[in-house]
Amino acid sequence: MNGDNTVWNDDGTYTSSKVVYDGGIKLSDAGLGKTPPPTYLHEGQEYTFKVEGLDLGTFETLGVRATSTSTAGGSIKWVDSGPEDVPVDTGHAGDLLWEENFDNYAIQQDHGSWGVVDLTSRGQMDGHAWAVSDGNGGWNAVTGEVVKGEAFPGSIDSTSGDFWLDTQNSPGGINIANWFHDDTGGKFQFSMDIGTHDFGTGNMQETNPNASLDLKIDGQVIHTFKFADFPVNDVMKHYDLVVDVGNGDVAGNHLIELVDTTPSTNDFVGFAVDTLQVHDWLV
Repeated sequence: MNGDNTVWNDDGTYTSSKVVYDGGIKLSDAGLGKTPPPTYLHEGQEYTFKVEGLDLGTFETLGVRATSTSTAGGSIKWVDSGPEDVPVDTGHAGDLLWEENFDNYAIQQDHGSWGVVDLTSRGQMDGHAWAVSDGNGGWNAVTGEVVKGEAFPGSIDSTSGDFWLDTQNSPGGINIANWFHDDTGGKFQFSMDIGTHDFGTGNMQETNPNASLDLKIDGQVIHTFKFADFPVNDVMKHYDLVVDVGNGDVAGNHLIELVDTTPSTNDFVGFAVDTLQVHDWLV
């Protein structure tokens, strides 16, 4: 793009001064008789390309040149006089604040591949505890059914450890709560693996087509998972959700709730849930 050229700006103005560029990236050069590449555009078409490995914030001038056109003006040269202030999300997951993979509960060894376990305690493991609201500001002990990945033909695999939690079946749609402490306040990242399954043995072993599950943080619904979100059975889908519950930079405890909101639980099993984690969110 070097040399004396007519350079058109976004506002319709142009200059004919010499513009010298430090470097460039060739997007295509098909030549005569070759198949036109995707960069060959007709009126109204667009082409998007990535510029990787470069810090766009350091650019003074960015230009694009089209050397082969069917217009009377011949080649096109477009120049942006300066970089736009494009916000870059530099946030990333920091310290691990809390995690759960539904392994190592005390009753589990009695069941082998599946069973209803006491989610209230892991005994002497780590003091981890789930609970269920009693509706009066208090909390009660809670149980839930866990299933060992690959224990049954066609079973969905666990993503960490051996077991995952079934959000329905026994003892019914779960409504469980846990908590974590955030030392720094501000945003945090909630991660979870979740999927639907169908063992091919009838309703008793497949996820309800009306299944839905609410993830709540401090009483706010952060995300609702629906059966339709999972077009493929027996495959865990990973979610990373950056959460801001409006606590600013104030440290404190946060309540996590998993609430199965499926309209009917008759004869169906629920979602498979595994590998829940909360990381501090750093910017």
